[in-house]
Amino acid sequence: MSTSTTRIPLKEAVKAATAIVEAFTPVCDKIVIAGSVRRREPTIGDLELVLMPHRYTGFSSLFDDTEDAIILGKVTEEFIKVVNTFERLKGQTEGRYLKLRKDGLEIDVFMPQPHDWGRILCIRTGSADYSAKVIAGGWGRLGWVGTNDGLRLESECVYSKRSHKWVPITSKPTLPPVFTSEELFFDFLEIPWIEPSKRNV
Repeated sequence: MSTSTTRIPLKEAVKAATAIVEAFTPVCDKIVIAGSVRRREPTIGDLELVLMPHRYTGFSSLFDDTEDAIILGKVTEEFIKVVNTFERLKGQTEGRYLKLRKDGLEIDVFMPQPHDWGRILCIRTGSADYSAKVIAGGWGRLGWVGTNDGLRLESECVYSKRSHKWVPITSKPTLPPVFTSEELFFDFLEIPWIEPSKRNV
């Protein structure tokens, strides 16, 4: 979804995105250009990247017991240095989302958990209507809902009207498969994988 007021031609956006990917590649395990660039839209409002930063192994802090911190560890100083070459508009390097800007172009950076890589790449590729109707509709048809920690069974969650989010109500939820690729996620949804350029509703 575009947040910038000025749109640029796809060719110009690809050039900018490629330079950004080159900057991040040495400090990431995975990185993919998503959004309207991946869908090959003729004009682009902003860039979307889905990436997995290099991280230190083990516990990030004796006082940090969040699930991500324990499983993933802290991002490396090298990753933070690359982030700091951009203007940071929103988010934290230890979170799952950053909004950056460089040369007037806004960049949305999504950093999914490893088990949720394929799902987040699919969602962030869009389009917004495709993600809502086909993708979210697909997991809803199978009895799942999206939570902060990935998909969970609707029967094991409650919907919070205050936060407008699904919240698990069990300490040992039923987990979906690991989505290390977009193809595995489409298989889970029981729908065929299609080229990003054809993902329109």
